Formats: sequence, C-alpha cells, structure tokens
Amino acid sequence: QYHGTSMSSPNACGVAACVLSALKQAGLSVGPIELRRALENSARPIESEPFAQGAGLINAPAALAYALEHHGKPAQDLPFALSVPSRGGARGIYLRDAAELQGPLTFGVLVQPLFEHAATRTAAEVEELLSLELQLQLGPTAPWVTTPASMVLLSAKERGGQTFTVRLDPSTLPPGAHFAAVQAVDATDPARGPLFSLPITVVIPHAISPPPPLGALTPAQLETVGDETAAPPALSFPLTLQGGVPVRRFISVPESAEWAKVTLRSGRMANGPHAVLLHAVPSARGDLPNTACQTKRMLQLRELSEEVVQLPVRGGATLELCMQLSWLANPAPATLDAEVEFHSYGARGRAMHAPTTRIGSADAFARIEVGAPLRTERLAPKAELTAAERALRPSSSTITAGSAELDVLPPSDAELRAAADAPGEQIHSMLLQYSFDVAPEGDAKEQPVLARVQSLHEQLYDAPLDSMLWRLDDANGQTLQYGGAMHDAAETKLKKGSYSISVLLRHPDRAQLTALKELPLLLRMPLPTPLDCVVHGGRGAASKGGHGGHEAVAEGWVRRGGHKDLYVCKPTTELPKWVSAGDVLTGHVALDKGSKEATKLPLAFEAPPAPVKKAEAADDDGDEEDEEVVGAALDEEAMACAKEARLVQEDEDELERSVFRARLQRLGALRKAASSAERYNALADAMLAESPPPLDKGKSLGLELLLEVLAFRRQAKPPAALAEADMAGWRAEQVQPAAEAVLDLIDADEVSTHFGRTHESEGASKAAKEHATMMDEQRSALRLALLARASALASLPVESESFTTAVAELKQWVDKPDALKEEEDKDALALTLMRHELARSRPGAALKVLRARLAVQEPGAKRAKEVGKECVKLYRDVLGLELWASNMEEALFAKFPVVKLPL
Repeated sequence: QYHGTSMSSPNACGVAACVLSALKQAGLSVGPIELRRALENSARPIESEPFAQGAGLINAPAALAYALEHHGKPAQDLPFALSVPSRGGARGIYLRDAAELQGPLTFGVLVQPLFEHAATRTAAEVEELLSLELQLQLGPTAPWVTTPASMVLLSAKERGGQTFTVRLDPSTLPPGAHFAAVQAVDATDPARGPLFSLPITVVIPHAISPPPPLGALTPAQLETVGDETAAPPALSFPLTLQGGVPVRRFISVPESAEWAKVTLRSGRMANGPHAVLLHAVPSARGDLPNTACQTKRMLQLRELSEEVVQLPVRGGATLELCMQLSWLANPAPATLDAEVEFHSYGARGRAMHAPTTRIGSADAFARIEVGAPLRTERLAPKAELTAAERALRPSSSTITAGSAELDVLPPSDAELRAAADAPGEQIHSMLLQYSFDVAPEGDAKEQPVLARVQSLHEQLYDAPLDSMLWRLDDANGQTLQYGGAMHDAAETKLKKGSYSISVLLRHPDRAQLTALKELPLLLRMPLPTPLDCVVHGGRGAASKGGHGGHEAVAEGWVRRGGHKDLYVCKPTTELPKWVSAGDVLTGHVALDKGSKEATKLPLAFEAPPAPVKKAEAADDDGDEEDEEVVGAALDEEAMACAKEARLVQEDEDELERSVFRARLQRLGALRKAASSAERYNALADAMLAESPPPLDKGKSLGLELLLEVLAFRRQAKPPAALAEADMAGWRAEQVQPAAEAVLDLIDADEVSTHFGRTHESEGASKAAKEHATMMDEQRSALRLALLARASALASLPVESESFTTAVAELKQWVDKPDALKEEEDKDALALTLMRHELARSRPGAALKVLRARLAVQEPGAKRAKEVGKECVKLYRDVLGLELWASNMEEALFAKFPVVKLPL
C-alpha cells in the first residue's frame, strides 16, 4: 500500500495537471499561486485529525470552477508571506511546552505581499504595487483564538509589511493537541475563500506531579534504596488502538529529567498478537535533526506481555508519544496499559545532546558529575571507545563556471517581461580533492571507512550550498562509494593502499565557494575492538591509573539527592598502529550499562604522539674493554693520540658514506624521472668502479647500489627500433647480469644459517644487532634478485632449463607473496609462477596463482592490471572459458576505468 506523501504528492500533481489542461482549453492561463489557491479553497475537509490532512480532499471539478469564477480578481495571483517575529520568524504559532502556556498570550503576525517584479520595476509594476488595497476580514476557527475583525492590507513595501495581533487563551483546553487557524478573506467577496491562513497549534501536556521534598520523607523512606515514594509518580493511562488511527499522548517532562522509561502492558488478545509502532519526539524546539533525537520502535506485543522502551527526553519540554497498530499486521483493535516514568543523573542538563566528555592527549582522565534529582538511580558505568576520527584538508581545489546550457538559473518571468534578453544567473562549481592511506592492522585485510563533510552534514532545505556530492576512488580510479553531505553513506571496507575523495559543491556566488576552499573532511574508522576506559570514583585513583589497589567503580546506587564524581581514564591498551597523533577516538560513557542507549554520554580521546624511540645503548663489551686493557700499558698522551686518530678515521668514513648516499639518491631520482640510459649508466658505472664505503650500522651501501641498478634494469625502456619479438630477450640480457651481481655479493649459506637459528634480540650486543640487520638486508636483496632473474627468463618465448632452475631457487627463498615487500614484486611473483605452471602444462594451478593474487591485490600497484589481463588470456586461450573471460574483462573495466565521469 502507498500512503503519506508518497501517495498524496503524485495524486495532487496529476489533478493539478488536469485542472491546468481544462483551463487552457477554456482559454485561461494561470500561474502557480492562482492554481494552488484554487486547489486549496475548493478542497473538501474530511472528518479526521488536522495533522492527517492539509486543506482537505482534492476536488478537480470544483477547482476548475473556482479558477474560472475568480480569475482576474484583485490579488488572486498574489502570494503572501506570514511570519511571527517573536517566534523566530515562524510561519505559524506552535505552543507545546508547559512554560509557554501560562495565561493568555498575544503574538504579532507580520503579513507581506510578495510581488513578482523585476529588479527595476516597470511602470505597470509600480502601479500594481501602489494600487494594492485589500479589505480583509480576519476569522479565527476556534473560540480560544481572538483577532481583530478586519484589516486593510496595503503594499507596505516601505514599512516592511503590516501586522495584526493574535491572542490565545489555552487555559480552558484539555490535555491533547488542538488546532486552529486565522483565515483572511476578501471582505467584499467572501466566496473567494481565504487569501492567506495562519496555522495555530497548541499542545496541552499531561502534567506529572513533582517529587515530594526530601524533608517530607520518613526515615524509613530515606533509608530504602529505590523507594518509589521518594520519586515523582509514574504516569499511567489506558490505550485503545484502532487500525490506521494514531494515538498521541503529550506528557510534561520534569525540569531535571534526562530519559524516560515507557512500559506497555497487554491484556487478553482474542485475535492474536499485535505489532505496535512507537514514535517518541522529546522536543520540538531548536534545529536538531529529528533523526538525532526521536525514537522509533516496532514492538511485538503478545498476550499478557510487557515491553519496555527507554528514550531520551528534554527537561521542561513536552514529550510526544505516538502509537499505532502496524498497517501490515493484525488489524483488530488492541487495548494496552501504558506507564511513563522519568529518570535523571543530572549529567546532561536540558540539552538533548550532552557536551562531549573529552580526555585530552596530555590528560589522564575526564571528570563527570552525576546525581539523582528525581529518584534513586542505579549506577553501573562503562566507558569505551569504538571509532577513530581523522580530519583531512583538501590537497587541491578548483572553481569553475558551470555549463552555459545546464548550469544557469533562468531569469524570472518578471525579468523576462521587463527585458526579453535578461541574463540568467551562472552557477559555479568547486571540486575539492582529499587523499589518504589505509593500513589495516593485524589479521584484518580491510578497514571500514565512513566519509562525512561534517560542517554540511544533516542539512537539506537549510543547506547553504547546492549539490554537496562526494565520491571515493581507489588508486586505480575505481569508484568504491559515493554519497551526499546530507546523510551518511554505508561504511566502505578498504584494503591497504592509497585513496582519494572528491567533493563537489555548487553555488551562484563564487566568493561563497572560495571561502570553503579549505573545507575539512571527516573520516570515521571503527576500531577492530572497542577500547575500554576504566571509570574510577576518586581523583587519586584516576591519576595513578588504578595502581595501588584502587578498583574501578562497582555497580551500585545513587540515592535521590545524592552526588557522585566519576573519573573516566584514558585507555590502557595500546592504540592501533594506524591511529596517528591528531586523530580523535570517539565512543561513549554509559552511566548504566544495562540502559546504555538512554544513559550514554559522548566520549572523546585525543590520540597522543607516538612514544619516542629510545636510542640503543652503547655496546660495553667491545672496543671500550679493549681500550681499558691497552690503556693500562700506555700513558695518557698515547691514549689521547689513539682516540684522536680513531675519531678522524670515523669522520672520513662518515664523509665517504654521505657522498656515496647522495650519489645513490641521485641515481634513484634519475630512475624515477625515466631519464635516458646514457645519463643513468654514466653515474652508475662510475660508482660501480669505485670501492664501496664501509658498512653503515650493518647496512652495505654497495649492496644498495647493486639493488638500485637492478631496479633500473627491470624498468628500463627498450630501444625504439627493437622488434616486439626481441623485447623479452633484450629484457633478460639487461636484468640477468644485474641480478647475478647482487647474488654474487651475498653469501646465501651464511644467510640461510643465520635464519635457521633462533636469535635473542633482547640483551644482544651492538655487533650482534648490526649483524642481524645485515642478514635481513641481504635476505631481502637475495629474494629480489632471484625474482628479477626468474621473471626475466619467464618472459622468453621458449621455456628453458635455466628458467626452471631459477624458479626452483626462487621458491627456496620465497615461500609466499608476503615474503616480498612491494606490491609490484608480489605481482611479478604471481606472473612468474603462473608462466612456470603453464610450462608444466598445469593451467589449473596457473589460474589458482592468479586468482589468489587478485583476491589480495592492493589498489594502485603498477602491474595490477597486467595480472588481470593474464587471467583473461588464461580463461579464453588456454581453458576455453569465454563467459568467464568476458566477466573478468567487465570486472577489469570497472576496476581500471579508462574514462572517469565528472561528479
């Protein structure tokens, strides 16, 4: 079934189109205001609550007759703007809270005619403005509303509109919602119906008796924990729910209340269980989005059952409870008993959203004061952090004018009447680009990420900008997620890699966009496991982190009128490694973990800088011992000379290493810039001809040079005149000598022996640590050289014995892809092993290698697309699986888009 605006809007649009068509056939052309007035004033009100209908049941024949009869009359096509200045410019009067309903109330209502005129009025428009004089008859629709009998409405442009007063006397109204209106009709032609109407809604809440003062309680009552005589009584009322009919109760909330406990009890149900929708709105004040404060629950009520819902409220406001039987469930009437009981810790005040409890990066704890102003409350605090938030600044911003065909606001009809060639208003667009990296920790292969433009979040009709769209792309350019700034999209699970987010904002005023060029973007990343924050009951215990026998606050009670200080400590467990300084970890403090949703307060912890790495202690077992022995036989002058000579030699060695590192860095820059082979080889050959400098803390600079040359050979551009068939052979000739040079420098037996034994890192000497560093470096270089050699041989058109041998040696050192560090090398390993399996006539094993690599591939790897293409070839040319090949091609097209559509 369709209901609500999903049904009424298209129905009303269809009727309006029919009326316009009939008017056109009659030779009349009406504007939107005149058409709306015809539809509203001809509608037939039905017997239902005013909140369930607008003007009434739409009537197309009556609307047509109305438009034909009243077309051309004064102000028939003139709209009016009504506002109540004392209510923040509201378009009506809405009274709901008990504090607003004390005694008769008087409001001023501002009426402004809205002429559709050009920026520079024509003579006819000036005449229309000056000639406006309407004799209006004001008529309230309810006896508790009083207004002047009439008013004369002029253009009033110079005075900013005209006002009339409305006086309300809600003192005689019973509890519930009451609706009225002040309608202004043409005194000379009342049949035209209202030219404008001011809606008035007054909600009279059901009051709850205040709690008895503590001084009026007996000693027994004061001693009894949770004694309900010390608390305001719960409000109980019966409910009879009919199918399709909502039942509302408006309840006055005590000033200090923070949440309510709503209990629904069912009786005998002869026709079976019922599904009841409970909708609670705690307050109608402020601009907080309704989704941030309202509560909606679908409750399944069985015979003689009880359902409890705890929901936040605002102290001193009016809580609206609306209950209705589900449309799709049992339609038989149901009788329930409802009970509403209010609670408070006095921690949030009257705000719907409590201020965030903040633990600074240099703080040990945050303090919360709790009490029990209404009744004795259960206290069972639990604090935890569940997500990390990171702010990003744009890496670039571009402002451009939109297209002349699609992005120009057309001039108004009045502007076109004044000048047929009146220009439209150009819309400008700003594209903001944000970049970030993701590095999941531990066994997690993916990290959920939610993007949000925080300053524009949850704004629709009041949004200051247009479009407000964003798109998340990976390093390959594939779109992974998109959304708008108004609502949150679903979290996106991202693999390790680099990502970018594009945000599109549009506005006619270019200066407005320029002011937002540094608009921050928020990334919210859930933590793999919530981090607990211990809650202590004393400052001393919180300062010491619970050491010295101090325990966390245990479950207990806070007596009515009592007070308790809580200290929420920073997390004691280690933060995830991907959390960096400046990130904010967010979560909540539940004052009663059994009623978490109703009693939670927001919690934030600013991530501190990473711990400073301690410098390695000097090795006391080596040279210093020797110096002591030698020093016993030499005089002080000889020892000083020996020390000076050693320092001079260290300076010379360090200078040699620094020069070598600078030249090595220049080599890397030439390779990354794709410089010519002549420039690269000139510097590389000169460095290879020299003796490498001494080891640098166990690291061999000579080995780094050979690895740099190998990297260049693997990606060097072939000569332009080289034939395609000779490409693989040329590449092998380039790579093999460079790989062999690396292998010749490494003692594979020594590396194998080192990693075949267990080494204790704690307490190891400086020399042992440097030797372990050197062995790790040589093993990585050995793996890389073996891969480069096997990969070069794999590209040759004919499988050779040397390729089989190279792969066998490679497998001895690389047992899994994670043994290699770079994503490009992992792709090269998969391609090499795939070709080896094909050479052994094992296409299934080859396919398994490629699919395993594709499953864990990080976005942005240089050879990632090549792995996918080889998989397509394997499906189509070797296995004959055309459908699988086509599906794989479509997946590659989405993963590596050739053309990127603009936002």
